Amino acid sequence: MERTMTELDPMHAEAIDWLIRLRDGDLADWDSFTVWLESDPAHTRAYDTVALADAEFDARTDAKPLAAANDDEEVPTRRFGGRAWFAGGSIAAAALVALVAAPSLLPGHDRYTVTTSAGEHRTLELSDGTQVALNGASRITLDRKDLRFARLDDGEALFSVKHDPARPFAVTVGDDRIQDVGTVFNVVKRSAATSVEVAEGSVLFNPEREAVTLKAGQTLHDAGNGDTVVVGAKLPEIIGSWRDGRLIYQNATLAVVADDLSRNVGVAVSVDPDIATRQFTGVIQVERNPKTLFARLSSVLGVDVRQTAKGWKISMRGRASR
Repeated sequence: MERTMTELDPMHAEAIDWLIRLRDGDLADWDSFTVWLESDPAHTRAYDTVALADAEFDARTDAKPLAAANDDEEVPTRRFGGRAWFAGGSIAAAALVALVAAPSLLPGHDRYTVTTSAGEHRTLELSDGTQVALNGASRITLDRKDLRFARLDDGEALFSVKHDPARPFAVTVGDDRIQDVGTVFNVVKRSAATSVEVAEGSVLFNPEREAVTLKAGQTLHDAGNGDTVVVGAKLPEIIGSWRDGRLIYQNATLAVVADDLSRNVGVAVSVDPDIATRQFTGVIQVERNPKTLFARLSSVLGVDVRQTAKGWKISMRGRASR
């Protein structure tokens, strides 16, 4: 099934528009383009992606104008850089859509995705010495040609990075970028939110935006809603304890606890909205037998935990699950 222009996100559509305008633009266009780039770091990344796709398109096609399907019908064309752009650039833009939508087609990329099911842990050994421990219900994208690239698409991963000052390791999570400085760090992606915890060394969070340096024992939470990121603290030795079957919390909401349990136990766990923001401090030892685990959890949290048709639900004590 072909992708159409309506499937391209607005930011990349704007980037394609700028690419076309700047081919024969005047100084005013360049000034406006600079303002657009500086208004959001994501604009720069979108434009770079489109520019790479454009270069790839040039390599795959010749410079001769395409003939009209009907010789009697004049097809409006504009020429940029020795190539014909039909109907205001729609044909070339459609080719760019395909390349933007499939970044593995771009030069220098050989990307692949690794996923885990709920309750499954998996450790990945990269040839540069970096190790990635992937928690359950998680998905990560790596690159065989660029061992210093990783994108956490969903879930949780613990990175033990082999430091190379000439080629820093970078993890992309949504619009966030985490750059290592010789480090062991844990990253969680929950919807639009990103959480980072540093066990060893240090990382630089969003070098081109907030540029927050986190050292061992420091944490960061970005809710993804445009608010200021929150920096906190956590004992380095308990960061990544999920690998040992221990979930350790300090003032975590029950919504976060439920999400972690779903990822680590392998069954869906939800929480009643009325108590989703209630905070919990303590340790949960993951038990593979859900009935044993949730019976203990009910006592520890002071809540009701009941099995439903969709999994398990945490509710206020004395209130039937909805």
